Amino acid sequence: MTRLQPSARDRVSTSRSGAVRSLVLPLLVLLVSLAATLVAWYALKTQAEANASSEFDSDVRQIAEAVDSHVQAYEETLHAVVALFGTSRVVTRDDWRRFVDRLELRHEHPGVEVLGFAKLLAEDQIAIHERQMQAQGLPDYRVWPEG
Repeated sequence: MTRLQPSARDRVSTSRSGAVRSLVLPLLVLLVSLAATLVAWYALKTQAEANASSEFDSDVRQIAEAVDSHVQAYEETLHAVVALFGTSRVVTRDDWRRFVDRLELRHEHPGVEVLGFAKLLAEDQIAIHERQMQAQGLPDYRVWPEG
């Protein structure tokens, strides 16, 4: 019996197919690993975005509630001012000062820096009003703007 020796061409072909077979498993592992990495990355990205959105919504809700609370408190203060003027024929500077002091604005409403009112005067009342205010200890008092 004669043995046939593989030709050089057969040896090259066999060695190529062996090399390809030896690369298939590492390539398959690489592709599966990349796919798993992409899936994990996408899941984490989606979860992070959902968490950020939820946290943002919560922050917005808290800020809106705080603003609403402050606005409501300021509205209540303005209602008290309306009540003061609605129950008094004349509100003097001393009346106003006592009223504002009792509101305890610095403690209750630290954002309010000034609470004042403007008296509506006819043009012929301006000079009398200025003299009254100057007599109350405000020597430089002037209605401004003139007229």
